Amino acid sequence: MEHFSMWLWLIVLFICLLPIVSIKLASDDKTMNRGAFGIRTILMVLIGIIVAVIPGDANIVISLAITAAALVYDFFMTVWAVHRLNEIGWSRWWAYLIWFPLLNLAMLLILCFKKSKQAALTA
Repeated sequence: MEHFSMWLWLIVLFICLLPIVSIKLASDDKTMNRGAFGIRTILMVLIGIIVAVIPGDANIVISLAITAAALVYDFFMTVWAVHRLNEIGWSRWWAYLIWFPLLNLAMLLILCFKKSKQAALTA
């Protein structure tokens, strides 16, 4: 049991560090417009729904695969959010909100509909 406890803490540590690592790895130079971000968000939400309907309590391997898929999903959404935040001129650390339930929905909606710096200046 003690051995499992160590692995559990390592997994928790990995999950806690993944948002910070993904935000730091995202490029400051890259930007993403509303359309591209919206399409990617819709596709990722559909993948998330498909993963969510797979029963996870049947087998430990299936549960681990679902957890891994969710982490990959969150990693890509965080990187894309940083690119979108670069486009609208906000700090990249706002992307950290994607990792919190309900705040992630609000953040994704803001990122999908907020105009970029260039569009706001010309309007």
